[in-house]
Amino acid sequence: MSPLTARSRRLMAAVAAVAVLATAGCASGKDSKSTGSAAKAPASLVISSSGNYLTSFAPLWAAEPDFKAIETKYNTKVSFEPFNKGSDAFTALLGGSAQICNCGATTGLTAAIAGKEVRYIGNIFKGTGQVVVAAKKYEASHGSDVAKFANATFGFTSPGSGSQVAAQKVAEHFGLNWGATKQLALGSTTAYSPALAAGRVDIVVMEVPTAIKAVEEGVGYIVADLSDPAKAAPLIGNIIGAGLVTTKKFMDEYPELTQDVINALASGINRVKKTQDPAAAYAALPDAYKKVNPDEKVFAKQWPYIYPSFAATDGTVDDKEIADTFNLGGFSAQDASGAQAKAYFDNTLAKRAAETAHK
Repeated sequence: MSPLTARSRRLMAAVAAVAVLATAGCASGKDSKSTGSAAKAPASLVISSSGNYLTSFAPLWAAEPDFKAIETKYNTKVSFEPFNKGSDAFTALLGGSAQICNCGATTGLTAAIAGKEVRYIGNIFKGTGQVVVAAKKYEASHGSDVAKFANATFGFTSPGSGSQVAAQKVAEHFGLNWGATKQLALGSTTAYSPALAAGRVDIVVMEVPTAIKAVEEGVGYIVADLSDPAKAAPLIGNIIGAGLVTTKKFMDEYPELTQDVINALASGINRVKKTQDPAAAYAALPDAYKKVNPDEKVFAKQWPYIYPSFAATDGTVDDKEIADTFNLGGFSAQDASGAQAKAYFDNTLAKRAAETAHK
């Protein structure tokens, strides 16, 4: 079974499982409020997210002042709901308990290919937000040559996941036959470091914060950087990372609010772009982020890997990035030809926000 088939079947099953909920609606955020003007909003605006205040989504957290302004303007409550997996965050969107999802680009794309009217409306970072990490014992002998891991075991969360797809693309770039490699699905990102330490896996594609922790603990070393778009492009292409995904129905019902959310994201991106220095970047992030990420020294080690992914975006995506993202996900030309797939990457709001955002 191909990675695409495995992932598509799981996500399409999720689409089917929440179809009734999406039609009936949920209590959270469904009652509209009017500010007495043309602007309107649901009683609450829930943004589901993969993980809890991950540094990889810093522009979203840096936009806190703008989200507070949205709360005041629309007399609503904006909240972020964390999930262990991006697919679960997306299911919350489809089910109606969230109105917007901070999701991986291909997560929503799979649903769009299945005919769901979902839209990727604002990019948070370019690249995959990941790095390739190998067990420390291989650093001297293997270094950054992934071809030397031909007889090693590659680890990832699950077949068809972003970590698995990226690992496969990197392995194939170095001439390895992915089908001939040894592979182990670990089920969760929290299992990465213990599996490397125990020798259950030898090389893993993981998110930057998890990777830095593995390096700090002496468990692994960084083989390749997929978080920096310039470094990732030769290995896996020009990839669209996580972004804000919503439904066409929500956009149609709340056009001004949706634009203001993307304006907020654009402001957050610009704040982050101005803070390449880790100390300044950490200081610029809100207390809610710092409560979850209190160690500024760890942040300082993550930031040089993560910052380039923010510097590369203004919230929009281009045709080359869309094509490369389709390719990374294993989607076919036929997949890309459907009406909802064509409409999925929607730059309209992000372009408007980028043009008007405060520099």
